[in-house]
Amino acid sequence: IEPLAQLIKRLHREENLTILLIEHKLREFMALVSRVIAMNFGEIIAVGPPEDIVKNPKVIEAYIGKTEDAHAFA
Repeated sequence: IEPLAQLIKRLHREENLTILLIEHKLREFMALVSRVIAMNFGEIIAVGPPEDIVKNPKVIEAYIGKTEDAHAFA
């Protein structure tokens, strides 16, 4: 994923491109992006920077399970 990450960052920086990326490997994905739109069954549940998204209770529940299990996400 690192070569892809470098390409995406370079294209954004040099060409001022906005890139839509759909990914389920969250750790790698969060390192690539400046803004996240999290969806659950087609419904937007959170929008914001990665550091806010990973703490969002709706996102945690949708991707990990109940909020009590959230320590596995961070």
